[in-house]
Amino acid sequence: MKIKPLILALVFASSVSQATNYDIANKYSEKAKVYVTCAFYEGLQHLSDFKENNEHKLMKYAAENYIKSMHEYEPDTNREELLIDFASFTSAQQALLWDADPGLNTNAVKQEAGRLYNKANCPLLLDAIE
Repeated sequence: MKIKPLILALVFASSVSQATNYDIANKYSEKAKVYVTCAFYEGLQHLSDFKENNEHKLMKYAAENYIKSMHEYEPDTNREELLIDFASFTSAQQALLWDADPGLNTNAVKQEAGRLYNKANCPLLLDAIE
């Protein structure tokens, strides 16, 4: 009879652990979305001027957080699958951002991207990661 409480305790402990991994994965996933958002707006601001910008730095942090998120969901995911999944994740996020603001489909795309970049607090995000 004392075995049943022990089994129940073990089952409960494992379910709590899984919820924690899921929460951690969601945290990393949300961070990756924010980095992709800022990288997207940063890139749109510099479409044709070829000035140095922070798009690559932001995408690097997006990738790091995405990989951490996926390792929390599935620790055995191989690198090739992660790269393909990250590319899909990035393009989906960018498509959502593009469709969310009609101002990005005008001739003033650079100005609109700059406004959205500041609205998303991307300069503060860059300060935080440096």
